[in-house]
Amino acid sequence: MAYGDGVLAATGQVVFCQLAPWYFTRGPEQFNLRRTFMRTSFAASRLLGNLGVSASTPLLERFGDPVGASMGPSVLKNGDFRTDTNSDGLADEWEFSASPKGGACTREALIGPGGGWAELIAMPPVAAGAKPPEVMIAQHGLPIRGGQWYRLSLRTRAEGLTTKEITWTVQNTAAWQALFDYQIIAPKAEWQMKSVVLQAKDTAAQGTKFQMWFTGTGILWLADVRLEPIQDPTAGRWLDGLYLTRPTEWDDPYRFFRW
Repeated sequence: MAYGDGVLAATGQVVFCQLAPWYFTRGPEQFNLRRTFMRTSFAASRLLGNLGVSASTPLLERFGDPVGASMGPSVLKNGDFRTDTNSDGLADEWEFSASPKGGACTREALIGPGGGWAELIAMPPVAAGAKPPEVMIAQHGLPIRGGQWYRLSLRTRAEGLTTKEITWTVQNTAAWQALFDYQIIAPKAEWQMKSVVLQAKDTAAQGTKFQMWFTGTGILWLADVRLEPIQDPTAGRWLDGLYLTRPTEWDDPYRFFRW
């Protein structure tokens, strides 16, 4: 019995697919045949599946292993602010400064299923016309490798903060050179997870300083601060296993409808 003008046919236990996808890949590729190639690939795969031929794909497993996955632990120490051996309110490995003085940086236990700790920075209002304070929380001694990609992630919220911009980078203190492009974090009134991916500009095994600073008053909470090396997010397996062919500009679904 023939189906589709004989493209598909069956006789007994034998099934014929007489328009195979690879017929359209010989010689220089013709873009007007790409859709036919994809549809015949779908037909061949569906036919094999209906006949009980099993095929494995890493697609589902890759959802649990995203592009830019971590390649190691965070280079920041005590980023969860869990330890404070001298009980001064400032988590171990961290330092806090404010100019002019008058603010406070203390640990606060988080309430909720996850629990944990946050570092709470509180800067009181200043007199009318006075210069707002410059505030910084920092950590020294992060080993940074030039060309390596890193992900900074943290949870944060703010209350009455007079600035909308919290800036961070890692400095090489030998030359006061920023090892990452300056990045801005804008905290909200509710807890939010912030994440940014950047490539290190240079290598510095020592003499580095992670800095997060702002100019203003109000209250800022920081929790779960991590700076971890990750896989290169600009290359890798997004091209593997997700397409029948290597995607090109032609595959853009809005190519012909953009204005």
